[in-house]
Amino acid sequence: MLNGTQSVDAGLARRVLAAVEELGYLPNSMKRHERTIALVVPTTFTARAEWSASILDGVIDGAAPYHVSILRMDRLPGSARDAGKGFWRHFVLHMGVRGVVVVHEARSPGVCSSLRAAGVPFVVFGRGAEDDHWVWCENYQVVKEALEHAYSLGHRRIGYLGRKSPQPDHVDRREAYRSFVRERGLPGDEMEFGDEPALAVEHVVDRMLARPDRPTALFVADAQGGVLVLNRIRDLGLSVPGDLSIISMGHNPVLSAWRPRLTLVVRRLHEGAKRAAQTLLAVAGEPEVEPVQVVVPSDLIVGESVAPVT
Repeated sequence: MLNGTQSVDAGLARRVLAAVEELGYLPNSMKRHERTIALVVPTTFTARAEWSASILDGVIDGAAPYHVSILRMDRLPGSARDAGKGFWRHFVLHMGVRGVVVVHEARSPGVCSSLRAAGVPFVVFGRGAEDDHWVWCENYQVVKEALEHAYSLGHRRIGYLGRKSPQPDHVDRREAYRSFVRERGLPGDEMEFGDEPALAVEHVVDRMLARPDRPTALFVADAQGGVLVLNRIRDLGLSVPGDLSIISMGHNPVLSAWRPRLTLVVRRLHEGAKRAAQTLLAVAGEPEVEPVQVVVPSDLIVGESVAPVT
């Protein structure tokens, strides 16, 4: 029945599949023909976003010649550990999946728990749990280096504009900013935008520029936010860095093409995603292997958008 070569009574089929789920059985034929890995992505993952395309291309390159099956995190079974365990066992059974790369976000610990319970190999693309395999594109120290660059040019009022989000990457950047201003004894100046970034960023920038104690430099912790900030400054007839120095998270073609050249924090997402897929294929057949945890460095690209304070 499990290899699909003959039909059986529906009631018997349900009982067999229940036993398969309970015992975690995987047919030898499936084990011999595992030619697919799964990629679990957050709801914000879209082909229109440069960061999404970089991750997908990296996973495809790292998994070759395996196929890549994409699953959206919000389409997976609920957070209940047992429900997720059953889903993954059936998924492996029917698809012959070698393992799973999980793009880290706020809900991914629940997915990882289900994978662990089902005995399915997985690698987290992001900073995962202590005992898991993961590959993380550094997202904390490089932000502090970017802020230090502004500080070295005399800026003592450095603002932070980020997305209001529980996603780990955004939390890391916010915590890096807080750590930096605390260590340097600077006043913190945090601003956030939410689900309507175009209107929210315009409002935040207008209020910021109207303040008598406005920042002389601004770190924008989101690439889309960086584009919106630059467009708003231009619409107001102001200039970068003449009226405001800017550092932004990169990975956006508009930011890369902006003139004067922007100072950007760029994560090596393609490299990291490729390493995650390669790591998955390396550990999938080795259940007792020690956790493989890789930190991929990120880059601070110094441009012309941060001017010295005079």
